[in-house]
Amino acid sequence: MLRDMIKALDYIHTQGIVHRDIKPHNIMLDESGNAKLGDFGASEFFTDSDIISKTKGTYLFLAPECCDPNIKSFSGRAADVWALGVTIYCCVYNELPFWGETELGILEAIHKTELKL
Repeated sequence: MLRDMIKALDYIHTQGIVHRDIKPHNIMLDESGNAKLGDFGASEFFTDSDIISKTKGTYLFLAPECCDPNIKSFSGRAADVWALGVTIYCCVYNELPFWGETELGILEAIHKTELKL
């Protein structure tokens, strides 16, 4: 699955697309067991730069730079890679790496909590 998802991200990024909502619910398996990336509802096209300034997608999978109020823009491709890492973490450990009782609590946990393996 990881190899398929890395190839999918590489492909969409070279086509000028950032997904912005990578999570387990948006990964599908075909009849041969190959992972496919779906749900491009939050995705955006980019031309020269993948720098974006607004967060989209599922809060639990946002990159730390998306949760930092002092950072005004960030790389969409890097945020996709982070979200894929969180997705793989969920598949391996069967839990989320960061948690909070509210959306603000989740964002703060992602921004300030060190990842523990």
